[in-house]
Amino acid sequence: MDSQNKVKNIIFDLGCILVELHPQRCIDSFRSLGAEAVAKYIETHQTRDLFYHIEVGKITNAAFCEAVRELTELPLKDEEIESAWNSLIGTIPEHKLQAIKELAKTHQLFILSNTNAMHWACCEPLFTTEKGENVLQLFQDIFLSNELQLIKPSAEIFQEVVKRTGIKPEETLFIDDLQPNCDAACQLGFNVLHDPKGTIWPQKLLK
Repeated sequence: MDSQNKVKNIIFDLGCILVELHPQRCIDSFRSLGAEAVAKYIETHQTRDLFYHIEVGKITNAAFCEAVRELTELPLKDEEIESAWNSLIGTIPEHKLQAIKELAKTHQLFILSNTNAMHWACCEPLFTTEKGENVLQLFQDIFLSNELQLIKPSAEIFQEVVKRTGIKPEETLFIDDLQPNCDAACQLGFNVLHDPKGTIWPQKLLK
């Protein structure tokens, strides 16, 4: 790791960096329900309105499902919508779980994610190794956009993490797959690792 001696804390993004994501599977799931309007939202990476509101916790899961019904004009059940929405979530590869275990021996670990309650509920059980060890407990704290009602790449969400944890940005490495999020963290004094496919950090940090 660059500047290894001064980095005491590591903040991980969740999707892509830790949890594998399957956007095409999610798109296909909504299309199989006839919900082409929602599929298009995902396909074109739109984060306004519906998806933005669920990510920052401005609407409940039930309200999200109702909004999908209004958008698609289809009598879809909540369970169908939630299943299609959660099909985005994949797994956490075992080598990443093992990397978390190793890094927790020498660093304070945190998660900072733009996510919603439905996706987080799917992700929580994934932090279990093949031997049944729960590595989620190795994180000092977890910051989710829907709970903070803040979203990356706003400066405010990073400042809130610093305020709540007392960590120093110059002693902290932030890892994210999106360049705008890394740029925002860098401007606030964090060390950053841009990892577009979520494949670089385990080897780089443990070399």
